[in-house]
Amino acid sequence: MAASSQSSIGSGSLVDLSDGLDADYEYHGPEEPMSSPALKSIFVFWINPVATLNALLRPELTDAEIAMVESLLVNIYVGFLNRIYGLPFDDDPFLECDLYFVSQGGLQPTDHHRLIEFPMGVPIWPTTEHPLGREPITLTNSLPWPNCYLNTTISAHLRILAAEFFKSNIPARMPLSQSSHLRSLHWEDLERHKTLSESRAVQVPKVTEQFNDRPALQTMSTDEEQLRYESNDSQDDIGDILLAMMTTNTRDSKLPMVDASYDLSLLTEVPDPRGYFEDKKALQSLHAEILRRRAAIEAEEDIRWAQERKEDEECQIAAAAAAATTSHGVSPKKTRSFLGSRRLRNISKQLQQLFARRTSADSRGDIASVRKNGKSPLHHSLASGSMTDSIPRFQTLDVLQAYTRLVS
Repeated sequence: MAASSQSSIGSGSLVDLSDGLDADYEYHGPEEPMSSPALKSIFVFWINPVATLNALLRPELTDAEIAMVESLLVNIYVGFLNRIYGLPFDDDPFLECDLYFVSQGGLQPTDHHRLIEFPMGVPIWPTTEHPLGREPITLTNSLPWPNCYLNTTISAHLRILAAEFFKSNIPARMPLSQSSHLRSLHWEDLERHKTLSESRAVQVPKVTEQFNDRPALQTMSTDEEQLRYESNDSQDDIGDILLAMMTTNTRDSKLPMVDASYDLSLLTEVPDPRGYFEDKKALQSLHAEILRRRAAIEAEEDIRWAQERKEDEECQIAAAAAAATTSHGVSPKKTRSFLGSRRLRNISKQLQQLFARRTSADSRGDIASVRKNGKSPLHHSLASGSMTDSIPRFQTLDVLQAYTRLVS
């Protein structure tokens, strides 16, 4: 297999369409829009909080929640589309991809806590300064900002929402001839990243903060798997690749949804890429807050429903007891004293036990049965003697009359 075609099957992702599979870009004419940015192109992007949370929540956001989410401040960043996953179709709602961040003003300073060393990255022409003397990446057009660098270890795995992207509007793109140069620099920086991670693990055995959606060690392992895969000339692997292309990766529902644009004039200067991960944290906190509020509302509704059910059962029992007093010829004035009688207390207790075993929906079914047929499940229970053991025979008629008066 050609070295330009790399598979990410080993990492559980869909197939990575790299340089040799850039036919989608060549297929579209200048005035025929694509649904996503072109591979190896420069663009600006920002998190879409509503789309991201709607992909996570069931049910989706309510109007009130949308208003809360839209108040979240998100920033615009500059990205370089490095990899895409799956087959890109024009009717896809989004494109799953990996991108590198473009920064301005120099490389990221060394930060061992975040596993970053100053030399990690490569200048973008006309910028040439680099501590290791690395040759700059040359794009088809110069960027509108001076002193720009491509960060090879600060990347994001996300989904770009579909929109119209015209080939003629691409502000800058890396020629395919530069791909091998960028790839070699990326692997070199991954080795540095791995060394820092191992050193950090020995000194402080805890998880370190990384500005990368894919852990360095896992990424390194994936790249090694790709190298081994590329050295295999077996044609049987082609079927595995095509199968993976057509497979949906349901695990990626948590990936951020972003909007993108070729309009670089949206930024007068390039923001710090680390801000993107702060935006992600803010969105995750908002997601947790929405879940907390939903749980609180659901708990309140459960309490209110239980209270309403209790009140409804009490009303039914009281009505049945009142009907029983009338059936025995007790005037309303004597109802209070009659309610205290032992016989009626027994009837009331049996009714309470009966209604405790029945939901309000069951009661409505009994009412409909009585009004239609003149009989209810309770009539049949009493008539068949199934309740004889729990209700004394001399009280059976009282209970039946009281229940009939209640539902009539």
